[in-house]
Amino acid sequence: QSLNRGAYAEAISYLLRALELAEQQGDHSPQRGFVHRQLGDAYISVGQLSKSREHFEQCIKILDKSVSHSTPVLLSRIAGGAFRQTLHRLFSSFFVARIEDEQNQRTIRELSRAYDQLAEIYYHANMSFDTLATGIKALNLAESIQPTTQLARSYVTMAIVIGTLSLHDLAEHYCKMGEDVAKTVNDAHAKIYVAMGSGVYRVGAGKWDAVEATVPPAI
Repeated sequence: QSLNRGAYAEAISYLLRALELAEQQGDHSPQRGFVHRQLGDAYISVGQLSKSREHFEQCIKILDKSVSHSTPVLLSRIAGGAFRQTLHRLFSSFFVARIEDEQNQRTIRELSRAYDQLAEIYYHANMSFDTLATGIKALNLAESIQPTTQLARSYVTMAIVIGTLSLHDLAEHYCKMGEDVAKTVNDAHAKIYVAMGSGVYRVGAGKWDAVEATVPPAI
C-alpha cells in the first residue's frame, strides 16, 4: 500500500523488515522474491539505482536463476531468447498466453517486472548485452500469460532496445503491439508508459512526426 501511495521511504523500511523476519524464520518461499522485486521498484523510484539493481537481481536469483554478466552466457541467452521470440511470432497459439495456473502467473509477472526494470537500469549504464538479454527475457515471460500492463511495458522496452540496433521496422512493430495491449488491458498508466516509451525510441530514430503524434496526448 505504501508503494501505491508513493510513500517509498516507508515502503522500503517495511519491506526490509519483512525480509529480515523471513531470514530469521528460515523462510525460503517465493514470497521473498516478490519482496525483493517490490524493494527494487521502491529504490528505483527514489533514484537509488544500485540498490534497485541489487534487489531485482536477488528477485531473479530466488525465482529463476542467477544473473550473469559473462559475455558468452549473455550471448547464449540472447540467442535463446530471440529464438523463442521467433516461435512466439510464428506459432502464437502454442506459446503465447499458455500458462493459466494463478500462482505461476503471479511468479511470472514478478519475474517479468524484475527483468524489465533491470533492462532499463542496464540500458542507462550502457550495458548493451545485459540490456538485450534481460529485455528479451522479460518479454518472453510476459507473453506466456494473459495480457497485462507488464506486457505492454515489455513491448516498448524491446522497441527501445531493438531501435539501438537500427532494426526500425521491428521496433515499430513492438511499439504497435505495446499500444494494442495497453488498449486491451485498458490501463491509463500503461497507455502513458507506452506513449512515452515509444517516444523515446522514435526520438532516437529521428521520427519527429511520430513523436509529435503520440507523446503530447499522453502528457
